[in-house]
Amino acid sequence: MGVITGYLCLAFMLFLMLKFLSRKFQWKTVNAVLMKFHKYAAALFLVVSVLHFVLVVSVLRSRMPVIAVSGSLAVVFGVLLVILCHVMKDRRKELVFHRMLSVLIVCMAVIHMVFYWIDLGRYQMKIQHMTIDTVDLAGIADGEYIGECDAGYIYAKIRITVKDGAIREAELLEHRNERGAKAETIIDTIVSEQRIDVDAVSGATNSSLVIKKACADALKGN
Repeated sequence: MGVITGYLCLAFMLFLMLKFLSRKFQWKTVNAVLMKFHKYAAALFLVVSVLHFVLVVSVLRSRMPVIAVSGSLAVVFGVLLVILCHVMKDRRKELVFHRMLSVLIVCMAVIHMVFYWIDLGRYQMKIQHMTIDTVDLAGIADGEYIGECDAGYIYAKIRITVKDGAIREAELLEHRNERGAKAETIIDTIVSEQRIDVDAVSGATNSSLVIKKACADALKGN
């Protein structure tokens, strides 16, 4: 839902920018039509922006700081814009602040989206180049091993118990994800098949890969 609301915010912002351009370049017919929906689009933009922030706040720590800061400022400026439009009585001053805050919202939104796509590209690159090393269980001493893998958008930390050259238990200590929760069942498959590179859980391929990588790194590092 966080991604969906993000793109909805983009759609409403583009609509509002079109309204500005139609007035700027005196497209009278277009401006007249857009004017009828201007306030509704602005209200929806603000509501969806706040909803987007609420939905993604739990994963902001895995994003670049500039993404969180720019997104938060865009929401704050949007709230201020709505407040000023209802409080300020001087039409001329209201128009000045309206334009200033609108520009700030657009700037923050653009920064937010650009760095989000950069961050997303880095995450996808990590996933594409992630490999699972072969682990010889016979050469692993008895004991408990902790491994972790951080791909940015997905993080996994796991504890594996090895005894007599076999994986006796695998416990997922932490799994930070967005839509890959069902990948957590892969640890049961790893134990039952006694190997790390098992088939990914359908619909949660990336989370499956990160969990397997955490398992492999735990055993390879000890």
